[in-house]
Amino acid sequence: MDDEGKMENYLKIIAEIHHKMIQVNAQLRTQEGKDIYDLVQKRLVERLDSFETRTIPRIATLVDPRFKKDGFLRSSNADQAAKALELELLSLKSTTPRRPPTPESTSNEASSKFSFLQNKPKVKSTRADAIIATRQYMEKENIPDTCDPLKYWEMTADNELKLVAKKFFCIQASSCESERVFSKAGQTISDRRTRLKHEVVDQLLFLNRNRHFK
Repeated sequence: MDDEGKMENYLKIIAEIHHKMIQVNAQLRTQEGKDIYDLVQKRLVERLDSFETRTIPRIATLVDPRFKKDGFLRSSNADQAAKALELELLSLKSTTPRRPPTPESTSNEASSKFSFLQNKPKVKSTRADAIIATRQYMEKENIPDTCDPLKYWEMTADNELKLVAKKFFCIQASSCESERVFSKAGQTISDRRTRLKHEVVDQLLFLNRNRHFK
């Protein structure tokens, strides 16, 4: 994505559209304008509300420290998104190798009055860890919306939440850019240029899409 559109997940854009619509509604004075507003608002709900129920935009919104649950229109969808984030953390914790426990010294075992406690296995719940990690992240204050979320996670110590951010931030919020590349490929391989090698086509497309870089 370009710098201006970087990380602008569409759930946040949808929330901003609804907020602007509320401001417009307060300024309407004619019945015709109110009728148009009602129609547009109805269409927005029909076309955009379902995005809040999709896992990828949900988690991508939550791990954006500028928004978290504030990026959702409905609190129920935000709560479901938090549960989805917990499951994602749980899957990462289940696959991440743990350090073996440090063996206790024999002096501690000798001084213990209750030997059965020494033989009791210590069970650590990965699900509880996922819930606690999610809760602690949500309780932190949101960073200003002018900050770069990528810089935030870059400066954060390595943990499962950082891995989740890396996983979901790499997904484009729109397919428009890839569609433009396909369109440009169709323009490059014309009826008069059918003998172009695929390596040449790749190079031409790369130069065309990156010509604005200096």
